[in-house]
Amino acid sequence: MPARAQDTFNAMLRDQIAPRLRALGFTGSGHQYVWPAAEHWASLGFQKSRRGTGTELEFTVNVSVVGRAA
Repeated sequence: MPARAQDTFNAMLRDQIAPRLRALGFTGSGHQYVWPAAEHWASLGFQKSRRGTGTELEFTVNVSVVGRAA
């Protein structure tokens, strides 16, 4: 039985993306990661579409960088 798209997405975040982000200095888990640099915060958020089927899933990576002075 093929893996469901949601399961594949979650495994991708857990097994591939999260370890690489942590190696770069990001903290976080699940769908939200933050990189606290000296002058700014960088945030990555992974957002799944609710319209996905069992075999397909759309997702978006939201990126924001905010200066600490803000």
